Amino acid sequence: MQAKLFASLKHKGTIGRLREIAINNLIEPYLPPSVTIVTGTIVSPDKPREYQMQDDVVLFSKEKAPPFVSMLEQYVIPLSGVIAHIEVKSTLTYTDVKKAVLNAIELRDLAEGIAPIGIIFAYTSNLKNYTEVDRLLKTLKEVNFTGVKGQASCPIQMICVADRGTWILLNLPEYGIKSGWYFVQAIKEQHLLAFISIISNHTYMSHGSKGAGEYLLEPSWLTGPSPEYPVLIQ
Repeated sequence: MQAKLFASLKHKGTIGRLREIAINNLIEPYLPPSVTIVTGTIVSPDKPREYQMQDDVVLFSKEKAPPFVSMLEQYVIPLSGVIAHIEVKSTLTYTDVKKAVLNAIELRDLAEGIAPIGIIFAYTSNLKNYTEVDRLLKTLKEVNFTGVKGQASCPIQMICVADRGTWILLNLPEYGIKSGWYFVQAIKEQHLLAFISIISNHTYMSHGSKGAGEYLLEPSWLTGPSPEYPVLIQ
């Protein structure tokens, strides 16, 4: 429904901001009090970024670094405080996936320590005959992705398409979930609850606690792994 409403709007800036606000409202109640949602540009003190001029939705820990306020609710965001970054699209295309991958790789290479997780959220997708993971892994080959020891094996760890489902890179041996890509179907909002759960768990884990996913996410929703895939580069 929201994708159709956005399609009726003409101004790209308005559409983009509404997309971001919708995602903010979806996940904000499930974040720790010290984590805020901002939009703007992630910056590193080491060197300027090449692949991204604006970051749609950024989960930022106020305990790790202060965000620098700019004009019109846009922030200059220190990379040291970034926990996750979410690319938000109305219709996901190959070009969007490639840009998201290059952006996430660049942030990984600029980060000191563990890089923030990369996520894509779209209201619909132009992909019909393959899964979003197929396209993502094909993109990694095309950009000659090289893993870094101790970092995530894929620069994007979750893709949620509102009218298709959610794909998540997981490894939860305590629940019998081995390493790989899992799919949650778009049934009774389970895929959106999975999307919220992973984000909440990750942000709370970074603060030494448990997130809403401990209560919301049902392992029975997960189909996979398809394909089996390592979560971390050893």
